[in-house]
Amino acid sequence: MKKISEFFRKFIPERITSSTEKAHEKIVKNPCYLLEWEMAGIVLDNFNVPMIGEDLAFEFLLDAINFIPFPLSIRRKYVLKAEGFIEELLGLSGDHEIHMDEAAVMEEMLREGKTLEDIRNSYKKIPA
Repeated sequence: MKKISEFFRKFIPERITSSTEKAHEKIVKNPCYLLEWEMAGIVLDNFNVPMIGEDLAFEFLLDAINFIPFPLSIRRKYVLKAEGFIEELLGLSGDHEIHMDEAAVMEEMLREGKTLEDIRNSYKKIPA
């Protein structure tokens, strides 16, 4: 299992743990050692954009969808939550739902240097 974990870490952005830990620290004032998916679950269950900040919240949500290894039994629950929160952050109407494939595209846009505002504006141009 350790070799598999090391293999996947080569392909996962370094900031993933950072965004999860930072968001967790802002939600939980006295964080203790938890696995990454446990921290992410706590953040998603107590999601608060004003407390976390828009940019960190967006990064964290993309990481939660694209990279955090939730156990299969709860993965769907948390991915759906994260997708819904991204819709709210982007100000999308109920006519447009975000899905995992779009979260992967948004992740790529961030890597290319686009900001949350750039991504928000690009979605305003898409007809519902």
